[in-house]
Amino acid sequence: MCAGNISASGTTPARLTIPRKADGCHVDVEKNGMKTEKIQIERGFDSAYWLNFIPASGLPLGTIAAFSNGIYGPTPGYAGVLFAAGILGGVGLIVDRVTGAMYDHDPHVIKVTLQPQQ
Repeated sequence: MCAGNISASGTTPARLTIPRKADGCHVDVEKNGMKTEKIQIERGFDSAYWLNFIPASGLPLGTIAAFSNGIYGPTPGYAGVLFAAGILGGVGLIVDRVTGAMYDHDPHVIKVTLQPQQ
């Protein structure tokens, strides 16, 4: 169960698909005669999301390159490449944010040993 009425169910071993944008999720593992275990699923940032910042840094670097005179004179060729990389990185940041690809859930695998009710 997640906030926003997102839910899934299955019989063990089960594979549940949780949308990346989903937040406030938990898994209830239950069986007749056993105590129910509730496991909280944490939403965090996917490690690949941070890679968008590498090309996105080209935008300020391209600006610096376009308006500065280097040791060997202006470097307009590098400025264009850096601007293009910066725009691609910025687009990646926006797309990942809109689609939810920037998120990941943890834990990925849940193993539970249920205890008998007393």
